Amino acid sequence: MVCVDIDATLVTSHSDKQDAAGTFKGGFGFHPLVGYLDRGDGTGEALAGVLRPGNAGANTAADPIDVFETALDQLDGVPAERVLVRCDSAGATHDFLSHLAQAGAHFSVSARLTDGLCAAIRVAHSRVDGWIPAVRQDGEVRDRAHDTEVTGLVDLAAYPVGTRVRVLP
Repeated sequence: MVCVDIDATLVTSHSDKQDAAGTFKGGFGFHPLVGYLDRGDGTGEALAGVLRPGNAGANTAADPIDVFETALDQLDGVPAERVLVRCDSAGATHDFLSHLAQAGAHFSVSARLTDGLCAAIRVAHSRVDGWIPAVRQDGEVRDRAHDTEVTGLVDLAAYPVGTRVRVLP
């Protein structure tokens, strides 16, 4: 499996540069979105990126789709079925995840805490037997960390078939 991490960052501009704009945090600059290859050994490389103004929306599908497609092209023949795309909750849009699923790629994204997800977590919290020890990327058990699946407790009708939801308290 090849891991591609897609994430945005705010870059401050101290002068009026082309396409710089006010940011959601009150600054001024850019909000680029970049796809990085995770080599699994602490190194990696940028595969694709989109330079965006500081006021670029975080929950749109067009830019992440563009970054994914460009990153996939850079992986030189690696089929989408062997790609795991990871991103924060900005990547949890229905359109982006549907695009990944249609391409055959796998995904792991953070989800915003909706009322429905909070209710599912409360139900899961009361079930002692459903929690398993969480493990780190190297396979070692994380100290005092557990996770559980709440897929059957949330409405996933708008998400790609096969989408699962796991939570860490």
